[in-house]
Amino acid sequence: MTLWGDYHVHSTYSDGKDDLSTILAAAAAKGLKEIAITEHGPSNPSYSLAKARKEREEIECLRAQSGLKVYFGNEHDLVSSGGDLDVDPKDWDLFELHLVGFHQFSRPKTVGEWFGWYLPCLTYAKRQPEVIRRNTASVIRCIERYPVDVVVHLGHRMIVDLAEVGRACRDAGTLVELNVKHVSALLPDWEGLLDSGCDLIVGTDAHRARDVGEAQAVLDLIERYGIKDRVVNLDKLPVFRSMREKL
Repeated sequence: MTLWGDYHVHSTYSDGKDDLSTILAAAAAKGLKEIAITEHGPSNPSYSLAKARKEREEIECLRAQSGLKVYFGNEHDLVSSGGDLDVDPKDWDLFELHLVGFHQFSRPKTVGEWFGWYLPCLTYAKRQPEVIRRNTASVIRCIERYPVDVVVHLGHRMIVDLAEVGRACRDAGTLVELNVKHVSALLPDWEGLLDSGCDLIVGTDAHRARDVGEAQAVLDLIERYGIKDRVVNLDKLPVFRSMREKL
């Protein structure tokens, strides 16, 4: 059981610790066939669209010498209970791969969303049924509105009903990430996620080159539950939703 691609990796363009050349060299040395560089969305203080354009140019220069397929992606931030993202549709095609997550340092769309949706996700209120219902609806609205490729680290900071989100991802063709750093956040509702029928993808969320492709803890979990065939980047390469759909 071998990881063929790592599609959640950060560089020094956002909050990663290594530059692009170092990351791509590490990925090639570990035998990966594909990698995606996916900085945080532009509502996050560590990144911006100006940085994104510069990074894309650098990636295009490095692709030929890397020896592997390199996607330029983004980990867009969910910024409202209505499923809004921090990337305007007119800028969507700047990126080749579209991950979506919730982060504590992103900027909610409005002040009302800040107090009514964002802060409850980060406080003692995060486990209240109404907060979980609202969070679940926000993720589902997002994947219905946008051709999202991967929903990342579900249950980390923002708690959702994994079974409901999993069914929505199944129907939309969006993948659910098994995040190496935060896979434990899935375990309270693990059976519900698996029963949903969604396809899965392993992502390291690597912020250092040495961590690219290192996913043994998640691979052990996959083997224990016998779900290898559900994981699109084990011994095969995925075809992503956004490459089948265009905004």
